[in-house]
Amino acid sequence: MSSSSAASSALAAASPAIAAASSASGALLPLRSSMPLGGVFRLSVRHATKKAGGSSKNSQDSVGKRLGLKKSGGQLVKAGNILVRQHGTVVHPGRNIGHARDHTLWSLVDGHVCFTYVQMRMRSHKKWRKFIHVLREGETLEEVQAETEKKSAALMELYLLHKRGVRLPSPRAAFLHKAAQDKAAATREEQHNELKQALAAGVPEDSPIKQHPMLHILQAKGETAKA
Repeated sequence: MSSSSAASSALAAASPAIAAASSASGALLPLRSSMPLGGVFRLSVRHATKKAGGSSKNSQDSVGKRLGLKKSGGQLVKAGNILVRQHGTVVHPGRNIGHARDHTLWSLVDGHVCFTYVQMRMRSHKKWRKFIHVLREGETLEEVQAETEKKSAALMELYLLHKRGVRLPSPRAAFLHKAAQDKAAATREEQHNELKQALAAGVPEDSPIKQHPMLHILQAKGETAKA
């Protein structure tokens, strides 16, 4: 007789005894016991058959932003050409340069690209700033450099006043306001000169120039005869 048939007959003989013990104790015992013959328990553990995958936090990637200079110094550009793609003002806008919200710089006119450098005196150190310009015909690099230095000095003065606790508008807003005032003064002076030349050449009495509001200003200054 094989061992498997012997174990089956022994389990069948033990079943009535197990049922009697179950009814006596009031507990419901299984008819088939997991305990093999001989009184030794056998515990089976099921292991994973596939290795667990790991996790990483630096597996994401994005496309390149294509930052940097797009045009070099001395290169001919057209209005609307993008000159610099950058994060932050690594290169500052100069003459005839547009400035976008993402700090992209582009050309406002047709001309040639040039770069200038201005030394900024900070509170504890010196710093060089790089400016990009587009020069049209008749514009020289010397006058652009002088204009850039004047603009940078005005901005730095306002910055230092702000650091000292003087309540001022933002440096850029104050500079733009000052530039607008200078432009308005130059326009008024030009209109004054044109009006004086027209009066000196002789103007009929029914001319609209006689009703010009600036005529009274010139008359008050004594620069022309009263009409």
